[in-house]
Amino acid sequence: MKTYLRHLAIAIAMTIATVAVMTMLDACDSETSIGNGDANAGKDTNGVVYRRVTSKTGRIWLDRNLGASQVATSPSDEASYGDYFQWGRPADGHQRFDSPNIGSVQANTISPSSNNRFITIDANTADWVRSGVDDNGTRREAFLQKTDGTGICPQGYRVPTVAEWRAELDASSQDMSNSTLKLPLAGFRDGRTGKVNRTTSSTNNPNAVGYYLASDSSSQKLVKFLFLDQNRRGKIETKGRAYGYSVRCIEAQNGEKAPGAAPSDDHSNSKDEATPINPNSITPGSIETTGDVDWFKIVIPSRGTLVVKTTGTIDTAGELYDASGRHRIAYDDDGGADRNFKITQTVTAGTYYVEVRHRASGTGIYALSTIFTSAPASTPTTPVSDDYGNTASTARTISTTSTTSGNIGTAGDEDWFKVVIPRRGTLVATLSSPTDINISLYNAGGTYITSEDNSGSGSRSLSISQSVTAGTYYVKVRHHSPTGTGIYALSTRFTPAPTPATPVPDDYGNTRNTAATIGTTSTTSGNIGTAGDEDWFKVVIPSAGTLVVNTTGSTDTAGYLYNASGTQIGYDNNSGTGTNFKI
Repeated sequence: MKTYLRHLAIAIAMTIATVAVMTMLDACDSETSIGNGDANAGKDTNGVVYRRVTSKTGRIWLDRNLGASQVATSPSDEASYGDYFQWGRPADGHQRFDSPNIGSVQANTISPSSNNRFITIDANTADWVRSGVDDNGTRREAFLQKTDGTGICPQGYRVPTVAEWRAELDASSQDMSNSTLKLPLAGFRDGRTGKVNRTTSSTNNPNAVGYYLASDSSSQKLVKFLFLDQNRRGKIETKGRAYGYSVRCIEAQNGEKAPGAAPSDDHSNSKDEATPINPNSITPGSIETTGDVDWFKIVIPSRGTLVVKTTGTIDTAGELYDASGRHRIAYDDDGGADRNFKITQTVTAGTYYVEVRHRASGTGIYALSTIFTSAPASTPTTPVSDDYGNTASTARTISTTSTTSGNIGTAGDEDWFKVVIPRRGTLVATLSSPTDINISLYNAGGTYITSEDNSGSGSRSLSISQSVTAGTYYVKVRHHSPTGTGIYALSTRFTPAPTPATPVPDDYGNTRNTAATIGTTSTTSGNIGTAGDEDWFKVVIPSAGTLVVNTTGSTDTAGYLYNASGTQIGYDNNSGTGTNFKI
């Protein structure tokens, strides 16, 4: 008989309360009357004559609120207040400030027939239609966007979007008191009570505000709108669809399609046909279809800082490219407000391209803003000396374990370093910098091996770890931007591969034929010296009886008992002390 011992391996895996006096500015373009295409040309269906006015963004708007008999002469000019529309409702009479209320009876359709009453709601809802009727608001958003005169705006005009209101705010630095739109503080109509909250000749309201409708649908039966405080500083707010809002219509742009028509592309998907824009501008845009991208071209006159951003309700991503349109200088997707991108970049004179797209797979409109600030004039500086060679042949030799300070001193500068590896192992090169600097590794023949531009212990620390053999290697350091400069620290660390260990001699045979003979009553020391090692022992039993075989020690053993012909007759792995076997 003999006993077979095996080691068991374990795998281990790891606000300001004053009223401002409104300063009215003349409309900055012609006062051409417009109409909705009916018999009363130049009037709406209520006989109101509107004129055109151009805003600071270059967009054309109606000169007054819908339903207003005149352009505002002050923030509290009652004749300029106009109507109060519930979001997405037609001009069915409900919008008049003196229309009667109807309470707790929500509409069954978005076009309630013969209903000139203002629908009020309770505290449990926010919409003037019943649940299940256009809950997501897309049908009413399309209605508000109509430009053929069948919506609430005259022909050629529509309700503005949140992005278009944001563009006006940006152009006026959020202060609408000097806007050519002359928006009065008309107040609002409460969707729960039907009460009109506005300043009149008999009610002096020091907290007068303005609620101006936007066409965008929103979640939870809410809508976003332009809110003006008592000083006519504006911001985008959210309220229920049942509230009554003032409406100021904006002219549809060339190429706009009627709701449901196939969308046209407002800006090219190609850099070669990019829309030219000024370094300081606001440009409306639209992601019309899934996967649509919009390209813009900007010519920068001098060294300075360029800010590129979008405003609007869609989730945008933006990229800034150099003059070739192939090298990306900067990227952002959420640095602006409300999931809009915002890029701030130091630039020199030249041509740049901006690509705008939806961050996911959605569609929608946005406004692209560019702001360029020239760098102050300065005395020409002494050229920066180059601290390290720009090629492999002029590389600075550094040790396998070292830290070296460097400077990308000029646009396009590269720093090359040479490292001689003595034997097989792992080379780690780590780069730390306050700016966006990249690192690459090459072999002795100058063949590229690997690179890194955004890893390590932060966005400004990155590292390469590469298995290497004995020989010469080169490390190249450069700025991510072709015009960028900045300082850095390069650290290298080489770890040799372990030397193969001297083989452990085998103390006992690994087969039955090479088993070591032991006594029937004996203690024998042994060693599982290598992975997979087996020790065989032979015991000769003189007569019938009981044989006990066990191990002691810190090793997790298993034992097998075989008869003379090699048939297994016993096995154990944990019945002894600790993790030892006992048969």
